[in-house]
Amino acid sequence: MAIWVAAPDAAWAMFLLGLLAFSAAATTTIIGFANGSVSLTGHPIPHPERPYHLLGLLGDGARHRFLRPIAEIALAFAISLSLLLVAAVIFGRLLEGTEPGPIGLLGAAIPYAVLLPAVLIAVGLTGRRPGTVSSVAGSVRWRWLGGCAVRGLAVTVVEVLVQLLLRGNGWRPENWPGAAAWWLAAGAVVVAFPFSTAGLIYLNGLILQVFGTWTARRWPAIVLAAAATTAWSWPDTPLEIATSTVFGLSMWWITIRTGGLEAVLGLNVVRLIVFEGVEQSQGIDDRAPTPDVSLLEMLPSALAYILAVLAYTWWTARTASTGSARTGGVRQGDGVRNG
Repeated sequence: MAIWVAAPDAAWAMFLLGLLAFSAAATTTIIGFANGSVSLTGHPIPHPERPYHLLGLLGDGARHRFLRPIAEIALAFAISLSLLLVAAVIFGRLLEGTEPGPIGLLGAAIPYAVLLPAVLIAVGLTGRRPGTVSSVAGSVRWRWLGGCAVRGLAVTVVEVLVQLLLRGNGWRPENWPGAAAWWLAAGAVVVAFPFSTAGLIYLNGLILQVFGTWTARRWPAIVLAAAATTAWSWPDTPLEIATSTVFGLSMWWITIRTGGLEAVLGLNVVRLIVFEGVEQSQGIDDRAPTPDVSLLEMLPSALAYILAVLAYTWWTARTASTGSARTGGVRQGDGVRNG
């Protein structure tokens, strides 16, 4: 305990380095599941012409077609709760009553991060390759993911500038918390937030496949998955419901359009890291109560967000439609849809 009091900056750095090493080991295992190189069953990868929302179909009977997706969801939640209990035992005392900072950011990310291994393990245990949650290729298409991240970064930078202008006071140097504090917070964000974001996205991707298995139709699956996405966000106002709905419809349409979760990951991981980095540079605490703001005051910011999502969706769909020469790993026939 003395080291935390005597040298807090060094202690935070040591803690983050240790967490980074642990994350590297965990990432290797998770990537194995996501890529399909680690499989709990011997089931083959689906035919590449099968669209993403139908990857849950394994040719089993009508009864299993209904029950197996329920088992996948139930197992995913059961495993995530088990992992949360383990995390609570390991980190509970450390995270209890923490103030805003690196530990607080990590604590906020853990409940969502455990969803990633939970979903992959649950899918493997119920009879199909975990990598089929990633894409129609049965694995993460890394070059395509990189291209999506670049597009996501370009759109996010423009949105950040617009949002700062809409605030009226922009970025205030006097709110800068100091280089040491910001770098520690940024390190926690970069280590933890990709996992927490991917956890939610993989859960929603599984839900999209569940609805696709039940309905065998693209748009019913997209609409139902978008409704689930809106429910996860706990919207408080009609405007928040509208923005979450637009986000859900756009993201799950582009998932089916491009045949995988890379497009959704490319935008959301980058966007969360950038926005959290900006907020940490201004000393903004996400856990603090949000001040009352009228719908009229929220409208410009919400419109900027919607336009950014739609612009990214259009750009990514247009890039995917040109084939592998520009998408870097998405080929015509890799679940890329024309509508």
